[in-house]
Amino acid sequence: MMAAYAPKDGDVDQVAGFLTTQTKTQGDKLPKEGTDVFQQIFPEICSSRDCKAITFDNINEELEKHLADAVKAARCDEVAHREVQGMLGPADVHFDTVKHVGTWLVDADKLGVTSHSNFSTVRANKCVYKGKWVYEVMLGSKGVMQLGWCTNKCQFTQEEGVGDTSNSYAYDGNRLRKWNVKTYKYGQTWLTGDVITCAMDCDIGTVSYSRNGIFLGEAFDNVQTGPGMAYFPAMSLSLGENIRVNFGSTPLRYPMEGYLSLQRVPLADLVRADLMLTYFERLLPELTSKSLDEESVILLSTDPGLGSDSEQLKKRNISKTSLMLITSHVLEKLAPLFMNGYIVESCLLRLLLRYCDFTEPLAEKPVITEILNTLWIFLEDFEIECCLKNLAISLLTMYRFSPVSLDFHHQRKYLTLTLCLVRHDSSRHYLLKSVLFDKIKFPIFLHIKPPDDEMLAQMFPTVWWQYIEKNDETRQCYSTKKTDLENVEAKQIYFEDCYKLQDRVRELETIQVDIVKCLLKTSDGQDSQQTSCSMFLLKLRDFLKENMLTGHSSLQPLQCPLPVILCFLHRLLTAWRQEWSLYQQLHPDTLPNIQHVFVPCHYFYDEDGFKYWDLQRLGGLVSHLNKTYKKDVLSDQQATSGESNKFIHSSDDKLKCLIEILDSIVLLYNSAKLQVKKMSVMRDSGDEVMIALKETVDKLDRCPEELPDVRLELEKARKVLENKLIDQGRQLAWVRAVIYSQDKRDDIAWLNQVVLRTISTSSQRASLFGFVPELYMEVCLHAFQAITQYFHPTTDFESFQGHEELTEKFALLVVSHFADARIVNSDLKDSIVQSLANFCCFTKFMKVLEGIQDDIKENMVKSLLEPYEHRSWAQTNIILLKIWKGNGYAFRYTNLPHLTTSRFQSVDLAWTSIQSPCPSRVFQELIGQTLERDKDQAVSFLDSLLNQLNWSFSEFIGMLQELQSVISRPGMPSIIDSRQLKICATCFEIAVALLRVLEMVVSVCPQVFLDWGRPSAEQLLARLFQSLCQVMNRVTSKSNLFEMIVSSGLPGLEPVDHFPIVTASLGIFIQLILKTDPVFQKRAIAALLVDPGFQFSDFEFTLTSSGSDGQGMAASSHIEQKVFHLRKYKEVSQQEIADAESLIQYLKQQNIPTEQMKAEGSEEDLCTICYAKNWSCVFRPCRHQSCRSCISHHMMNKSECFFCKTIIEQVEDRHGNVIPGLQPQKKKKDHKTRYFFDS
Repeated sequence: MMAAYAPKDGDVDQVAGFLTTQTKTQGDKLPKEGTDVFQQIFPEICSSRDCKAITFDNINEELEKHLADAVKAARCDEVAHREVQGMLGPADVHFDTVKHVGTWLVDADKLGVTSHSNFSTVRANKCVYKGKWVYEVMLGSKGVMQLGWCTNKCQFTQEEGVGDTSNSYAYDGNRLRKWNVKTYKYGQTWLTGDVITCAMDCDIGTVSYSRNGIFLGEAFDNVQTGPGMAYFPAMSLSLGENIRVNFGSTPLRYPMEGYLSLQRVPLADLVRADLMLTYFERLLPELTSKSLDEESVILLSTDPGLGSDSEQLKKRNISKTSLMLITSHVLEKLAPLFMNGYIVESCLLRLLLRYCDFTEPLAEKPVITEILNTLWIFLEDFEIECCLKNLAISLLTMYRFSPVSLDFHHQRKYLTLTLCLVRHDSSRHYLLKSVLFDKIKFPIFLHIKPPDDEMLAQMFPTVWWQYIEKNDETRQCYSTKKTDLENVEAKQIYFEDCYKLQDRVRELETIQVDIVKCLLKTSDGQDSQQTSCSMFLLKLRDFLKENMLTGHSSLQPLQCPLPVILCFLHRLLTAWRQEWSLYQQLHPDTLPNIQHVFVPCHYFYDEDGFKYWDLQRLGGLVSHLNKTYKKDVLSDQQATSGESNKFIHSSDDKLKCLIEILDSIVLLYNSAKLQVKKMSVMRDSGDEVMIALKETVDKLDRCPEELPDVRLELEKARKVLENKLIDQGRQLAWVRAVIYSQDKRDDIAWLNQVVLRTISTSSQRASLFGFVPELYMEVCLHAFQAITQYFHPTTDFESFQGHEELTEKFALLVVSHFADARIVNSDLKDSIVQSLANFCCFTKFMKVLEGIQDDIKENMVKSLLEPYEHRSWAQTNIILLKIWKGNGYAFRYTNLPHLTTSRFQSVDLAWTSIQSPCPSRVFQELIGQTLERDKDQAVSFLDSLLNQLNWSFSEFIGMLQELQSVISRPGMPSIIDSRQLKICATCFEIAVALLRVLEMVVSVCPQVFLDWGRPSAEQLLARLFQSLCQVMNRVTSKSNLFEMIVSSGLPGLEPVDHFPIVTASLGIFIQLILKTDPVFQKRAIAALLVDPGFQFSDFEFTLTSSGSDGQGMAASSHIEQKVFHLRKYKEVSQQEIADAESLIQYLKQQNIPTEQMKAEGSEEDLCTICYAKNWSCVFRPCRHQSCRSCISHHMMNKSECFFCKTIIEQVEDRHGNVIPGLQPQKKKKDHKTRYFFDS
């Protein structure tokens, strides 16, 4: 009991010895005969020489006298006097909420804080100047924090905190440093849940620290002390970090011998509480006995000649009353003591734990129940409420910061007692009303703290790691064993240990789920009192409001840590499913079972539906929706008012409460999703370490024995990487067992199905679909991504029962809604399109898309082919790219061919380009059919596609010119902006992607460019060749700007190379010139050869070495050129090399007569706009001339001649024939006549 107190001069031994003598229990149960009840309950008082015989008249007086003697004997006043020397400040020590730096979130008791600023600093309201003092910091996170001491003169900022000034001293376990202006290595790495003890000896000027009771040594031995020097406990925390501090308001977890806590220990109250609890404990066997009256009668009347049965009954009633009277006197003394948190944790909590059998945590605990009943009977409301508050705070602190053992002994113990508290109706009601979400963070009870590295090493002595490529095909393994047989055994042992851990954790989770189920009770509401479920729901909604991520920001600070929110989600979801299953069994005909439940749409817009805060809806602001669709809401209510479906329309409060909690679970996932993703990043980091280890081992194998120094360095690197991989393998084992387990994967999959059904059923309500919160769509998208990419491959997606149905429904949702006009938020639309793009990256998912209904597929393709100006084109372009990849010219690579197979290969859009190919002939045919059928859409789409191509490539070239000017200056690496390099690379990737889409278009529907009967075909072909020739000119010219930048090797420009853009351009030329029918071929070659930008040398470049003619870079350049030709890339097949050779040969043959015709032709026949083609069209009535391509390009949206501005009435060819498709049409607009070409 007194372990947390350590005063000077032998006081500990004296007080402890006295208490041992005074509180020795005479027996666990009162004898049934021969002894007076007072003698058995108060033997110490009755045996005292100056004590009178105890009766009900003087029991209070005797108790007071005995307590006073006990306090005097313990020398409490003397010890308390010594405690107050050497410190200044109030009796209650907590954080000073006035003098601080930065923004803080402070707990109600001012002992817990969360930093909401870059580097916030706060200190206590008490200082010390003499003596030896200590306080404890309980870490709620493990990031950058500086904990220690400072004087009142220290001035802090959001950049400089504790330890950064001359009279402040700090320790940071995240960076393993100690700070006092200068910094030095010190201490151990701390983890979430650790208890850091900060000690200062003002007498000799030292500061030292301990971690979980392990002394870390003196950090500072030169602390300035003396007159004017007083030190405050102080700490600085980076953004999002949180701690809880114990200055002595409760017993110290790890007291240091000879050091005192800053807050005075209530020693006198401890003596009183310990004595009175001893008396109370002696009463417990009789209070909990089923035959209370019979046993007590014998105690109070030992006369063997008792009278009749009626007299016996009278005696029994009196005996029960007497027992209650004795209990009331005992609790009268305890009640004010229980209002002190120190007493509750040191005395009452220990008493309850003794009677709480945690070997069977789910079993009823009648003794605990009787204790709580007794407290509620005899204590005033304010007394029992304060007692329960202190008890809940102590339980949470003990649970949160107890060390993790192999069997989670401490965690099970505190959770079991917490379960007993919430099972008690009166206690549960009060805790829900005022404590669980107001005074403490209840969700922390539902979190399971991970073990530290030492404990993980005990849990997983053997480590095994499997690396799986994104395509699920390439698998590599690593273990601490060497041979293949040992590797197999290591895997088996590793997974057995994972399953053992999973079983232990599941025991804790079962207790936690039962705790939540108690809070979901709906049968405990009496009179006007709310049910537990309704109170829990109100608190839950407030919790969501405080911890809701809004928009797309992941940097928004939350009041509750992400790991805690994720655990809260899983426990609440599991408890809800169990409660719903029980409730559904009572109404099997009207309520859907757990596998078909969803949130009815009317809850989103009915007056008695969900009460959201400022949540954006799919259709926009709810105020706007209410005004716009007021009639639709009324019509829907009238149409469904007669429905007998209880699930849709019901006045059952329990049903409404359960549905709203389900809605809350959906919203809760929106915050928890960040933690789900974060764990996959840790796994990917381990994969990178494994790749680096494999590369190091390969280098070591190739390294000759003649280079011992190199081999030594490689050996050191191998050992470092092995140790790092072993540590991460153990951490992944925890993730595998607790976070990415099959149970957790099934939870997220089930939630994903609920949201899918909710969105699907709501979508059928036409305009009312807009009332659905945007978060539902975001949760749906992320949850599917989580189970297919984050959980997988640690927990295989295909092992989930029903994964095929889930995949099909998700595919239907994203295809149906990525272009849904009822969704107004452009960012959300982008998210849906991005999900569809990710979906298309996997062959198995592409097959699912191909299997959906034909009309839905056609609508999807039609939406994908909308003009880029009308939608988010980058992500939809990726979808088109994935549909084509694998069928394009040299477009099968999974690593950028010009780079080595390394850990690079991820630059936004470039990431998509290196995904494994999974082309879809089905969608390619649909795209061709749509372009063939809808001529207007084809023209609009290709026009916007070519516009984007010209823009992206022009931007890319402009940035290259800027980079060239920077590179030519001395010291250029230090002044190049990395963001500029990234934007430059992105523009290049966009241009390549657009070229690949054009390659697909000319393959599946070449007639959009080559069929002169289609509107604007000739113009589109001319624009296409113009763009392609510009691209080829820029990237194939020797000693040019592109060549110089590629050869420079600037970091950030790795994706920029000849191969991606040259192969994409060649693919288009080959499709249009070699792989079309003869008529189209002639048109294509004619259009290409007359383009002013066409140069035959550009095509020769692709199969010959750049710089092979001996001409190097400009004399001012010192950058070595790189040689490019297609034959050196294994990604280019022999057939594709042959196609390139055939193209070059054909162009060479056709180019000779064209050059001769140009030499012999008359300049008078040339079009005066482009000077590349002969004129072929005449405007009427002005008779000006131009080629058909220029007319189509310049006059598409104009009505006047571009020479004389005369209104055009008709367009004729050279022979006076009217040209169809180029005739102006009159259209009405704003009561004025405008002319538009029908092309």
